[in-house]
Amino acid sequence: MREKTVMLVVDDMEVNRKALRSIFENEYEVLEAADGEEALGILGKRQVDIVILDIVMPGLDGAGVLRRMRADHALREIPVLVKTAVDENMEAMMLERGADDFIFSPYEPAVVMYRVRNLMQRYRFRKALYGQEESEHQKKRLTEEECVRQVSEEIIREGQALLECCGNETDEENWNMVRMRAARILALARRMSEASPPDGSAKTVAEYVASGSEWRREVFVREKRTLDGLRVLLLDDNELTRSYHQSMLARLGVRCCHTANGADTMHELKQAQMLEDGYDIILISWSMTEAPGVVREIRNVFAEGDIFIVGITGAQENEEAQMLASGVDYILEKPVYQAVLYRFLTDVCGGILQRKRSVDA
Repeated sequence: MREKTVMLVVDDMEVNRKALRSIFENEYEVLEAADGEEALGILGKRQVDIVILDIVMPGLDGAGVLRRMRADHALREIPVLVKTAVDENMEAMMLERGADDFIFSPYEPAVVMYRVRNLMQRYRFRKALYGQEESEHQKKRLTEEECVRQVSEEIIREGQALLECCGNETDEENWNMVRMRAARILALARRMSEASPPDGSAKTVAEYVASGSEWRREVFVREKRTLDGLRVLLLDDNELTRSYHQSMLARLGVRCCHTANGADTMHELKQAQMLEDGYDIILISWSMTEAPGVVREIRNVFAEGDIFIVGITGAQENEEAQMLASGVDYILEKPVYQAVLYRFLTDVCGGILQRKRSVDA
């Protein structure tokens, strides 16, 4: 087990690296990189918990490092604190590209320490939560596999015995045995169909499929832990903002389709459910006049928990009550930066997002 959390400081100025080392070396194992390529080399060899990344560097700059980290499945979860002394307008761009926080040089050491501490608390909570879920899922899966294995072996034995009983068709005793074996096989088949689903309840798999929402929630928690496991529908009648949000989702590796009106939206949602590839999240632009009606129709047609409904608004304070009353689960405020969208989606995947909350972009 590592004694210290590992921090990587990426800056082409040695004096800047040394300054950050002096702040964090008592609490962290501090690694240093003088350029982007060196940083990626270290990230490929060492387990790093947090990165402090300078934007302006020769060769591969901070933006390039961040882009490659967020595209790499092994590195995309590492929190990145971006810093610059050049251009305050870079903040929005870097957050949109996936930075978790931003500081300007010169900075107060205490400010940097608090920002790093906050990022690490969130990072550790996610890791602990994912680890606990994975452990519980592994135990349940092994139990289910053992149950299925045992019942399958019994069915095979009963089937072989049944074939042996069919050797003499005129023997009444054999036919009685055939009936008994057939009843046994049917009982075993029922036992297998009633194997406990992931939450340990006594419902059959057929009942779970029929009820829809409970089964779907279990599948979501068990399988959709990464962004590429999500399916998102984007409802927006503004082509410009729709393309902007689509491009962000595509960069994050999320499967996304779009509609421009309520009728097409309901058709797409129903069609996807029929094909057993339903949508997990729908992002709705609240500037559309029909948005409240679409949300209410979704709530009427689909079971609660089937679809996570997110409203996107530029007037959060004025519209929040209406959005939540209509059935919206979560609110994103315009402009939606990629970092905000990334954190929201990863929270959904991690199961740590509380419904009926609004988020400040």
